[in-house]
Amino acid sequence: MDVIGFVATMIPIALSPGASLTLALNNAVTQGSRGVLHIIVGTALGIYTYAMLASIGISALLLRYPALMRVLTLLGTGYLVYLALRLIQRGWHASARSPAPCSSLGVRAAYVANVLNIKAILLYVTVVPLFAGTARDSQPLAQSVMSFMTLETVHVAIMGGWLLLTTQLLTRSARTIAM
Repeated sequence: MDVIGFVATMIPIALSPGASLTLALNNAVTQGSRGVLHIIVGTALGIYTYAMLASIGISALLLRYPALMRVLTLLGTGYLVYLALRLIQRGWHASARSPAPCSSLGVRAAYVANVLNIKAILLYVTVVPLFAGTARDSQPLAQSVMSFMTLETVHVAIMGGWLLLTTQLLTRSARTIAM
């Protein structure tokens, strides 16, 4: 298992804007750090779901059956469009100062966005096995699962730290500008 190589590979991937960052920024504005933690938990659960599926070889089925990959891609795209429309609607309600509260999105929204994320699917099917040692070795299942879980814990730490940092910068910048 190559943790240092994995970290070097994951940093630009984890720091690229995506659904989790969008949801975290929304929650930072509506609920502060507590709302961001909900997104981090949902993101972590999504990452661990793929790590588990990849470690036992189930996600490799997506490579064998392109139609299944296409269906998952369409579902993911549809869900992201749905989330975007919800966020736009919330923004309109907030700007119109409507009496409806502008609530945050929670763990479930982040989980589904991550599980249906084609970038994550491809990452766990193609890239992570290279660093877990499963692409070149014939590891026992328990060792494979442990390797994937270790690497995904590193991924969660990078992603969670990034989401906390960016949302803290956003909220502090907004407070500074409002003064």
